[in-house]
Amino acid sequence: MENVFEAETSMSGRELAEFLRKLADSIEKGTITLTVDDKRIELPLSEPVDVEVYYEEDTGELELEIEFRRRSKIAVSD
Repeated sequence: MENVFEAETSMSGRELAEFLRKLADSIEKGTITLTVDDKRIELPLSEPVDVEVYYEEDTGELELEIEFRRRSKIAVSD
């Protein structure tokens, strides 16, 4: 895989709320920009956005996955 970037962190409830508010603002503007340490990722928003929610009742684990993809133009050539 080329140019793969992955980051994971823990946040307080307040930090998470601020992160999600800023993410929502970015989504409304049409471009998502994330900065982690010295890495900056900018992705123009294309729709649809895939959202997956997973909840395991026994453990109380809740997982939320949001997938933004860069839209590609695909054409058939002569």
